Amino acid sequence: MFDAAIMAKRLRELADRVRHQGDDVDANLIEELAAQQNELLLADEELHTQLEEIERASQAAVAEGARLRQLFDLAPEPWVITDDAGTIVNLNANARALLGERIEPQHPFAVHVHDDDVGELRAAIATLATQGNASIERFRLQTKTGVQVMSAICRKVDATRLLFILRDARVAELERALRDRDELLERERQQRDQLAQMNRAKDRFLAVLSHDLRTPINAVLGWANLLRRETLDRTGRDRALSTIERNARSQLALVEELLDISRIAEEKLALDIVPLDLGALVRVQVEASKPTALEHGLTLDVTVPAEPVFVFADRRRIEQITNNILSNALKFTPAGGRIDVEVRSEDKRARFIVRDTGKGIPPELLSSVFDCFAQDASEFAAGHGLGLGLFIVRRLVELHGGSVRAESGGPGQGSTFTVDLPARELEVTPDAASEKFVGASDLSGVNVLLVEDDACTREIMSAVLLHSGASVAEASDAATALAMMKAHRPDVIISDLGLPGEDGCAFLRRLRAGGVWLPALAVSGYAQKRDAERALDAGFDGHLAKPVEAPKLVNEIRRLLDRP
Repeated sequence: MFDAAIMAKRLRELADRVRHQGDDVDANLIEELAAQQNELLLADEELHTQLEEIERASQAAVAEGARLRQLFDLAPEPWVITDDAGTIVNLNANARALLGERIEPQHPFAVHVHDDDVGELRAAIATLATQGNASIERFRLQTKTGVQVMSAICRKVDATRLLFILRDARVAELERALRDRDELLERERQQRDQLAQMNRAKDRFLAVLSHDLRTPINAVLGWANLLRRETLDRTGRDRALSTIERNARSQLALVEELLDISRIAEEKLALDIVPLDLGALVRVQVEASKPTALEHGLTLDVTVPAEPVFVFADRRRIEQITNNILSNALKFTPAGGRIDVEVRSEDKRARFIVRDTGKGIPPELLSSVFDCFAQDASEFAAGHGLGLGLFIVRRLVELHGGSVRAESGGPGQGSTFTVDLPARELEVTPDAASEKFVGASDLSGVNVLLVEDDACTREIMSAVLLHSGASVAEASDAATALAMMKAHRPDVIISDLGLPGEDGCAFLRRLRAGGVWLPALAVSGYAQKRDAERALDAGFDGHLAKPVEAPKLVNEIRRLLDRP
């Protein structure tokens, strides 16, 4: 920047030199004087320019200050600015109109607040010191027309000034009520949308459920009619019986899935944890699925390490997990495709992987593939079940402390499902006794009292028991069973729970109260955990859910009879 004092000094020195030298003035000295004069002129122009800019900035600042003061005065609410001690520094026109025209700066704001509410003001000032904003929901303010209930929005303007925006508390409450109403309406709209979506999902679910129930029933009824006519040869009868059994198992699996959904929803799905070799279990599952893969023209291979991969888990649930994922791959892989199953131990995890070359999963469905009814919600998976299997897989895996994920390159690129479970190191192999069934199937010499009200069920169970060598006495209700006790002298009682009149639990309680302590097995269509607990509480020694396969029924009777 130009320094006038230095320039003036230099010009005086040049002038003195000119006076002393007279006509012998050096040409260089004259040029230097001319240069200094030119610099002085340029500096003068720059100074004038800066002064003009300062003037314009000053005028703009004055105008901005006037505009801000005007906005402050025209604010629709009363605005009060105080210092950090609560002393009024400034008020806008509405604040003056509210509190009184004679209110001046340096007037304590607290004198206008009701004595009982001054604490609210002080609390707000203390909050502003640390947080920069606060609010006062309700406080009484002495105005020029009397006491008025107000609310305040409080803001920290700068290091020393606080702003209080005053509002009628009734207006503030009305605005809050309107906001709450709008939020309530929005939540209601979202709930309506969710309900409509759930209703559509329910309709799709019921449609698929009807299809999946009717299809196997159609096959069962069809083959049963042919068997009744006795027109089939031995090959035809074998095929009929195989089809009936396969479709009955399909329906049983469907019912179990629905029950699992109920158990999961009620958080009552219990696990029977034992040590398992995941590799051995998966190898068995794959071998059992190879005929299906061959029938569909698929290549199915499994890779399992030579060393056991141990996990602590529920055998039946792990079988359910592996079977559901494997079945999913079999459903969605077209003929000529390939399915590779692998088990390996990695970073203290037991990993189960199923890779297929099937239809793949669209990117938009990858995040929801494990959701309930996910398959049903998409045309991509239409006609392939209720969409419950993978949902159940995820919940079962999580109950075991593991995780599951799906990966796919998109439609036509195949899919990969990976299950990770916590691995366990065991010095010895699991106790074989914990995994085996009771081997004996001979019930010769065993007297059974069978109490079942459904004639068809009673007939088939009686046939199974007789085929195993047992002697069977049948009763359709509790009263008949009680009358038969002395004459038949059973070794074991098998009873339904849902009997007409006196139910199975009441029937057994009466027996126990009368001193009858022989083994008793509940076999019932009530298959929830609470039903088994109710049966055991009534005095039953075991509980089996219908339908019961013959080997399981016989083995359970042997287990009860062999107990010490």
